[in-house]
Amino acid sequence: MNHEARNPGIYPSYLLGTQELRKDASVFSSPLSALSRHVPFFSFSAFQRLSVSDAHRAPNVRFSLSRFAFPPPALRTFARSHLSPRPISAFRFQLSAFTLLEILVVIAIIAVLAGMTVVGASTMIDRARKVQAKNDVTGIVNSVNAYYTDYGKYPVDPNITISNNDVEYGNPDSPSHSNSEVMNVLRAIPDSGANSNNQLNPRQIQFFAGSLVRNANQPKGGFDANGEFWDPWGSPNGANSTLGHYIIIIDANYDGITQAYTLGNYSDLTYDMSIGKGVRTGVIAASLGKDQSYGTTTGTAPNGNYKYSGSDDILSWQ
Repeated sequence: MNHEARNPGIYPSYLLGTQELRKDASVFSSPLSALSRHVPFFSFSAFQRLSVSDAHRAPNVRFSLSRFAFPPPALRTFARSHLSPRPISAFRFQLSAFTLLEILVVIAIIAVLAGMTVVGASTMIDRARKVQAKNDVTGIVNSVNAYYTDYGKYPVDPNITISNNDVEYGNPDSPSHSNSEVMNVLRAIPDSGANSNNQLNPRQIQFFAGSLVRNANQPKGGFDANGEFWDPWGSPNGANSTLGHYIIIIDANYDGITQAYTLGNYSDLTYDMSIGKGVRTGVIAASLGKDQSYGTTTGTAPNGNYKYSGSDDILSWQ
């Protein structure tokens, strides 16, 4: 009888050992291929019927084996290994806790990494501040020279040059003049002093531009409300501190040599000794760095060892 015509959803039965497996068995799943490889052809009266769902109509292929009168050993082995459901092994997961020693080791590693991060970040911040300070002192010098080019004189109050000496601004030891007296002129900002109504910069040319400090009580890295220019490390003791200001010295007597004054005591620097200790230029500017001391600090700032080498001082002519 034509099984395909009677039940088109079921493939025809085959007598194992008397007929070959269906040639297009590639549509079946791998167990059928394994069956054709492992079950030898045999001849006996009992037969097995193999039913397979149409692989084209159902995504899962299903096999069913009916009873064998005398199943061969090879078929029993195949059935046990391929067609019988396999028991699922129960896996035991043993959760082990960390010991106290392991926890302490992890905490120590985290502490070391955190310390390295903090030190690295602090070093990078100081390096960036030194770069900013160098840019600032260079900008101050360039601005004063630009003012001289435009006006033929330096931005100095004529009333304080009668002694025929150079003028120092922002001296941390004994400040007679704040650097705001110069910076207000360069920024074209009128004040209550010599630059009232922009008398020293009548054309109101802005030779220098800068930002304001963020905290007026702890000024650093900019200008305060009075026009005082603070270096990136700023004041360690508040807005009234003599430390943290940019130091500016101008050749007010126009002899071509700027007296270093408070910056003239570095033991490892060479000065022009023709008239005191000076530098052959029209203006010099400086920042005493993070420790606010001349050279490397040896006590209370601004006291230092007066050695420029190895210090964090920023000098415009170095």
